[in-house]
Amino acid sequence: MSESIIKGESVFEGFSLDSFCLRKGTPLLIPPPASGGIKGENNPANGRINGGDSPASGRIKGGINPANGRIKGGINSASGGIKGMNNPTSGGIKEENYPANGGIKGEMAPQAGRLRGAVNFARSKIKNGDYSINFQTKFIENIQPGEYVYGHDAKPHRVVKTFKRQYVGIMIGIVSEDNTTLWLTEDHLVLTERRVKQLSPSGSWSGVPIHHFERARKLRKEMTPPEKKLWYYLKNKRLGVKFRRQHPIGPYITDFYCRDCGLVVEVDGKQHYTPEAQEYDRYRDEYLTATGLDVLRFNTVDLRTNLKGVLAIIHYKTKQRVLNDDPNKQWRYAGELRLGEFIFSGLEQRPKKILRIIQERVSEDVYDIEVESVSSYLTEVCTVHNCDMRYLTTLSKNDNLNYPFN
Repeated sequence: MSESIIKGESVFEGFSLDSFCLRKGTPLLIPPPASGGIKGENNPANGRINGGDSPASGRIKGGINPANGRIKGGINSASGGIKGMNNPTSGGIKEENYPANGGIKGEMAPQAGRLRGAVNFARSKIKNGDYSINFQTKFIENIQPGEYVYGHDAKPHRVVKTFKRQYVGIMIGIVSEDNTTLWLTEDHLVLTERRVKQLSPSGSWSGVPIHHFERARKLRKEMTPPEKKLWYYLKNKRLGVKFRRQHPIGPYITDFYCRDCGLVVEVDGKQHYTPEAQEYDRYRDEYLTATGLDVLRFNTVDLRTNLKGVLAIIHYKTKQRVLNDDPNKQWRYAGELRLGEFIFSGLEQRPKKILRIIQERVSEDVYDIEVESVSSYLTEVCTVHNCDMRYLTTLSKNDNLNYPFN
């Protein structure tokens, strides 16, 4: 979590781009040209590429000359591949960087049997119901406003803005079961399988002691002043999501609960700091987190002296919400992913297990995009959230957070 979020500055300023970005060279899924080809610098047509000249059947022509099913680079060609400035590889190219099976890498990154760079011209397709969807890939740093990328709904959406910035911090590498890796900042949201499956062993209200319903109603009428203060800012979706107060979950009654985010917020008075109370709270938190819930605890001093910081941390957590159109999927910060969880890949949104999670401290340029009318875009590895520049739902820049019931 970035320092500005912990301090609560983002309550007024909105979330900065420090929380959202991908590494240079990340391929995004984009629609192919509608006519079967693109005219411009890199024009594919029916499986060909036309550079400055015209294409040859079944060949690739750049600014160079084609040979039967091969590409000739600056020096000599290799069977079914290219030789660039250095030595050839079987069925591929080696230029200044490294080769790929049947692919090219110079400034661009390779993939088996495909050409990838500004655009990946070797088309792929997936079945979606009774029809096929074609797609290509393009590096995130080469995406321009007005172009289209695919969202998690398998539909193309227009790119509204693009972003580039210098990033110093932790980069997360998500290694999926097919051994592909996505690198992104730790606060970038990734689409995952929902953690909370059921809140009681039976999955129904029968897991709640019958007397807890009456007790919860009583507690709502007898909220402590700090609880009332926090509820004033959580109710009516002021942070963009619905919270319930004094909500029974299994054998416990939580202070505040958000179903869409799988989030519990607790307010701890001085009675929570005896050894017995701390032991009780530890078992309580273990039960709640075992169901997949996240638990945040704030003491009464936090609410009195750092209300903005408290609200900012809660708001940060509420971004990890369930999809409206698929309650079995949930956004999760890359830095909070766990081994064995499932992410979703491709236009068909196929679940893939996370095999490894790598952390690396870096100083490098990172990139993001803002997409029109959808919250996501697709990388070759999995589905990620687009840049979110929205502010808190109702807390405006001019709101000094004065509590009217002191």
